[in-house]
Amino acid sequence: MPFDTLTTTAVRLELIKQIIPGRVQRIVQSSAHSIGLEIYAGSRTNLLISANPQNPYIALTEEKPRRGTKAPSPLEQLLRKYVRGARLVSIEQPELERILTFHFEGPEGATLLVCEMMGRLSNVILVDSEGLILDSMHRVPASVNRVRTILPRKPYAPPPPQDKLNPLKLVSGELGEALDSSDRDALWQKVVDIIGGLSPLAAREIAFRASGSTTDYTPSSNLYDQITQATASLWEQSLSSDCANIAAQKQYAPYLLTHLGDYEQVGSISEAILLAETARGKSDMYGQARTRVRALLDDQKGKLEGKLASLQDSLVPKEEIERIQQYGNAVFAMAYEIVPGQTELMVKASLFDMDSEETWHIPLDPALSASENAQQLFAKYRKRRDAAFQVPELIEQTREELAFIAQLASDLNLAKDRNQIDQVEQALIENGYLKPDKKRSRPKRSEPHRLEAPDGTIVLMGRNSQENDKVTFHLANSSDIWLHAHGVPGSHVILRSSNALSDDALLFAAELAAFYSSAQDSNRVQVDFCERRYVKHMPGGKPGMVTYTHEQTIVVEPQDHLEKE
Repeated sequence: MPFDTLTTTAVRLELIKQIIPGRVQRIVQSSAHSIGLEIYAGSRTNLLISANPQNPYIALTEEKPRRGTKAPSPLEQLLRKYVRGARLVSIEQPELERILTFHFEGPEGATLLVCEMMGRLSNVILVDSEGLILDSMHRVPASVNRVRTILPRKPYAPPPPQDKLNPLKLVSGELGEALDSSDRDALWQKVVDIIGGLSPLAAREIAFRASGSTTDYTPSSNLYDQITQATASLWEQSLSSDCANIAAQKQYAPYLLTHLGDYEQVGSISEAILLAETARGKSDMYGQARTRVRALLDDQKGKLEGKLASLQDSLVPKEEIERIQQYGNAVFAMAYEIVPGQTELMVKASLFDMDSEETWHIPLDPALSASENAQQLFAKYRKRRDAAFQVPELIEQTREELAFIAQLASDLNLAKDRNQIDQVEQALIENGYLKPDKKRSRPKRSEPHRLEAPDGTIVLMGRNSQENDKVTFHLANSSDIWLHAHGVPGSHVILRSSNALSDDALLFAAELAAFYSSAQDSNRVQVDFCERRYVKHMPGGKPGMVTYTHEQTIVVEPQDHLEKE
């Protein structure tokens, strides 16, 4: 992913020069993953922020942002309240992070817009002056990430720092020790693993500048010195306003891309980013159909996220529910002391055998009698009690539906032809999210892919939810090896069992599972594997949704072995 720390730095410097100080005049949600801001800073300038997990970026654009969603999202509504009309006073970037924090001062006070451009974890988060999250583009509940929850009214905490060498403080000897101890083969892989803030693109450029090759590694003090110098050179070029380049159509960088051969220097890093994004869109011959289905998925995701937030808000702690019942009992028992028009009942908790010296302040409706106030509290208690039983199950069902939509989004990204794109829309129809179109014919169901590992072992792979279901539960034997990228949507891969399962075959299948998942742009991906007998249908789940046990994990670099056939 080109949008690494170096690019983030170059973008920050460009934005500081172009839009600070500035005033936000217009806000529009361009898509489910992007927000457009029109900022006046001597002249009108448009800022586009995309937290698309496949290719996040921030760039200035001459084109006026246009609405790409049917209705304003909760985040857009809050941005209109807190940011529209506000002054942009500063833009900050934590050291070596792909994060830009926009500081606004407006009628509602100080507000931060935190833009985290971190691959599939990318997000745009609105934070108030007290450090509490107002909302985010992608909500992250504890069920998804227990370490870092991103939900309204939760404190904002930055991502934990990477445990890597600081590229701005490299020492040749320390670098050499780290390179030698790395278990990676290619030089660029070693570099990206041990030096912080680098994308694979930057690591390849550093390796090429240092040794003339992106892959070959021969330990030497001279090589360590060359890598140190090449890293410093990249940072120096990224701080230069006249060093924005684009190469191979989809690659961009704020430094010279010498390892790619031909490259073109353009006017700004924003121009390089937008040219690459335009090329990426044009290279997809099914881009229009894919965009239409992605909008349908984003719409369903937004509805489910809203439903989940409402359900979570309706949850009441058990202690609070019991307290409502206690209040009702207290009002009923003390009815003789309540006079017409009374607005509050004060009573000692100890009078009701409570091991507490607390004094209860029970609000009363002055228009109701004491008995009616008690009945109102009892009704409220029953409603909260019933919700305590029903809501957790509804929350779990909604999370499962969101997981299914995420899987369909992965299916769409990985779709190779129009029929596979149409199958994603058909899955929405078959599972009740869309009404069927009688004029539209059903797409032909594709079949799982079959290929051979280097040692001849048969590998089966599903490329969408229906194929995943067929591969796992209809084609695989109980003793076959089942593989899936850990914690993210993706393909189910089956490695046919044999008397002696080779490491090469397992690696081949794991690399395939990693590539055909939503983590395919990551440098290294965890892939779980176990015997198929330990994989079960998720109770009540949609096609392809499973649970599994007895798994082991292998870490691999994603590889598209289908392209090599």
